[in-house]
Amino acid sequence: MKKVKLIVISLVLLSRTALVAADEEPDRTRGLFNGRYWKAVGINEKLGYVIGFDEGIAAAQPSREKRDQYSAPGTFRETIEGIDDVYGKPENASLPISVAIRVFTMKVRGVPPDQIETQLAAYRKFYNSLSQVAPAAVKKPAVKEEPFRRYEDAKGFAEIQAEKERKRKLDTDPRKSEGKKATK
Repeated sequence: MKKVKLIVISLVLLSRTALVAADEEPDRTRGLFNGRYWKAVGINEKLGYVIGFDEGIAAAQPSREKRDQYSAPGTFRETIEGIDDVYGKPENASLPISVAIRVFTMKVRGVPPDQIETQLAAYRKFYNSLSQVAPAAVKKPAVKEEPFRRYEDAKGFAEIQAEKERKRKLDTDPRKSEGKKATK
């Protein structure tokens, strides 16, 4: 259960949905990781993303029909290869990873290629039009967030947070303050 929570939290951190203006980071589209990011990361990050996405969809979508739109039958490795295939076309590089997963799922489930291409064209048009938002109309976050690029970074962050919490508890522990008074 802890692994599932860690995966879901990681996915949320990786898929923040803040609005981003036309001058956004190249590996994000509207705050979501896209094909440029996907091509830059290693197999472990891809596997973590796909597992987290699958778990997140399963947790968020109660109906089987909705889950099936983003969950292809087969292995995670096959899903990763399918996403790689979607991003093999340069015109798909700006599409969010969730769109690539949806397109791959459509292929696996037997949707005719012409319907898939029509849907891809609609996704490209939609996400390209969003990138044309005027910068003044978009509220940017005050602090730039950096995603965890490696598991070790996330683990280190968790350890730092646990240490801060431990120190906070010690600072508010009444027994500790009594000990300080006695030693003065």
